[in-house]
Parts: sequence; structure tokens; C-alpha cells
Amino acid sequence: MLDDALPALAGYVRHAAEHANKFADSLRDKKAEELLGEATTWTRRQPLWTIAGAAMLGFALCRIVRAGAAPAAAAAVASTEAVNDT
Repeated sequence: MLDDALPALAGYVRHAAEHANKFADSLRDKKAEELLGEATTWTRRQPLWTIAGAAMLGFALCRIVRAGAAPAAAAAVASTEAVNDT
């Protein structure tokens, strides 16, 4: 279906899927110590990408926490008002 509509895009998607499979296979075949060592090495070689990734992760976590905190705060206010009404 994608091959017919956008053949160039289909090639990119197929290429990305192959790389994702190879990456998943390499993760599956390694021990935790090896993965940690590779992550440490990559972090030392690419500090800017590491900082950018950490900032994006922190932003995403902040948004998730705020989204969960807002309904909880609203529920607490509603329950307090219900107790005060009685």
C-alpha cells in the first residue's frame, strides 16, 4: 500500500525497520554490564546529545506528573467541598 503511494518513503521506512531490528537483536544478545559500558562510552563521545535527551526526558516526565497531579488535586478539592457541605 505504501509502496504504491510513496515508494521513496516506503524505502526509508523499510530501511529504518531493518536498523531497528538489528538494534533490538544486539540489545537482546548482550548482558547488562555490556550495555552500561556502551552507554557510558556513547555518552562520553556525544555529551550534547546526552544532555538534549535528558532535557527532553525531564520535560516529558514533568508534563506527565503535572497531568496526573491536576486530576488528583481536583478530586481532593471536590472531596473537601463534599465534606464541608454536610
